[in-house]
Amino acid sequence: MKVLLIDDEAAFVESLAERLQLRGYDVQTVYCAEDGLAMVQRDPPDVALVDLSMPGMGGLELTRRTKALDPSIEVVVLSGHGVAAKEREELERLSVGCVIKPVDFGELLAKINEAGKRRLQSRAMKDRP
Repeated sequence: MKVLLIDDEAAFVESLAERLQLRGYDVQTVYCAEDGLAMVQRDPPDVALVDLSMPGMGGLELTRRTKALDPSIEVVVLSGHGVAAKEREELERLSVGCVIKPVDFGELLAKINEAGKRRLQSRAMKDRP
């Protein structure tokens, strides 16, 4: 499963990417939403892990744009501050869910696997005649 990790905290990104790679995930990393969007366009992931709060374009806008490009790409939002009620409703509609930092790795793996299954199902439906 191809996972794209988009977060401006370099140490967090590197640590999480390493842990995911050790479990067999194909992980790509970028450190800002703009680079994440470019990666989505160039080499679409199955699952994008998106930090909600980044300088420049935030995670909610990145999620909107990702889904506009390819609705079958699954998104798991990461937040260090929780999510405002107004954002929560839209995120629930657009993403698999939100994981609060510091990340519970087991919870995150469950979200990634859930997202990967949904992506496979979505792609299978698309391939049907």
